[in-house]
Amino acid sequence: MTVKLPRMKEDEIKKVIKEQMLCRIAFKGKNYPYMAPFQYVYMNDTLYFHFTDYGRKMKFLEKDKRVCVEIEKYQ
Repeated sequence: MTVKLPRMKEDEIKKVIKEQMLCRIAFKGKNYPYMAPFQYVYMNDTLYFHFTDYGRKMKFLEKDKRVCVEIEKYQ
């Protein structure tokens, strides 16, 4: 059985982003994605992430700046 989820409207997406503060970012690793949790804030329609400027994620970002950000609603 396949269940199709309804598409979220832009105001619903922004509401989830504004209400949460934790996300996961997937970076393009050498052989597979590297995913890690990060805190963020949402201000002026921009996401700002809290993380250090060293470590594995920075090496991946230097090679490829494309990432995938996942935010979900925690209750």
